Amino acid sequence: MTARRLSLACGVLFILNSVICLAGTLPAPPSPRDVLGIEVGANRVLASYSESERYLRALAQASDRVRVVAMGPTVEGRTMIAAVVTSAANLARLDELRAGWARVADPRGLDEAGREQLIATLPACALITAGIHSNEVAGPQAALLLAYRLAAAPEGSQVARWLDRMVLLIVPSLNPDGQEATVAWYRKWFGTPYEGSVPPFLFHRYAGHDNNRDFVYLTQPESRALNRFVYRDWHPQLFLDLHMMGPTGPRQFVPPFADPIAPNVHPFVWRITSHLGTLMSLRLEEAGKSGVVSGWTFDGNWIGGTRNTGWWKNVFGVLTETASAALATPIKVDENELRGGGKGLVD
Repeated sequence: MTARRLSLACGVLFILNSVICLAGTLPAPPSPRDVLGIEVGANRVLASYSESERYLRALAQASDRVRVVAMGPTVEGRTMIAAVVTSAANLARLDELRAGWARVADPRGLDEAGREQLIATLPACALITAGIHSNEVAGPQAALLLAYRLAAAPEGSQVARWLDRMVLLIVPSLNPDGQEATVAWYRKWFGTPYEGSVPPFLFHRYAGHDNNRDFVYLTQPESRALNRFVYRDWHPQLFLDLHMMGPTGPRQFVPPFADPIAPNVHPFVWRITSHLGTLMSLRLEEAGKSGVVSGWTFDGNWIGGTRNTGWWKNVFGVLTETASAALATPIKVDENELRGGGKGLVD
């Protein structure tokens, strides 16, 4: 094994490959560079939350496949947003689709024929969230690139046909305040010996790094906004939450989750969640991306995190954890620094 070069671009690439395989020439809609003047996803480059919001609103203005919706205010008064990405035809009937997904999520009063008809005619709805921990920087950057590539896919392409059958909800940051502060910190010390250092402040004003432990009691406005968005307003069938982890272990974690498994979740939810993770790892390995691990560290028993709550509401909740760098600055990890250990992996 040779020494590995780990960077933000690597993290973004892993995340994009785990979400969807994209191909083709990208036409008219503006890229992040066109709007922001920076190469989002490149080494030593980070888009702030305000820049992310500006880009997604510009993309929605230019594309009939994208709409930006407000989710609610943050602790510091910013507005959490989501980008709805799908075909123009689906965007034109979103209210109808949302009503249909709500009926699928709670089919009481529907006979079997009506339920089967809904399932057969509705496009699927999937949610991708990123950035709840603001030092895990690749997800919010990947969200912009993914929205762009989907919006820019040529008509008639595989991706465009996929959008006919899918409505994708992209939440670029579950912690806009933390993202804004982290990017400001990174830029402040850019080009100095402190570049890429861990910010010396809480990632969330009240919850710190534990804002991902707030999805039972919902004490924070960001948690309440996401909960309302997912389980009252949209009812997606799939919830993918993008995270990052330490640099010296596996390159990426995808399901199946490690044991133990929560006993009150329907077995079908576990089977499909595990199947989706297995398919993701297969696609990554087919693309030559090594170091993908499953059944490790992250178990299926804890109920407090973002996508975990979906398991108790018959939503397939999928976690990815991607190896990190020094924020956006590449680091060198030698082979003798790589470590195993943790639940499910030999030390």
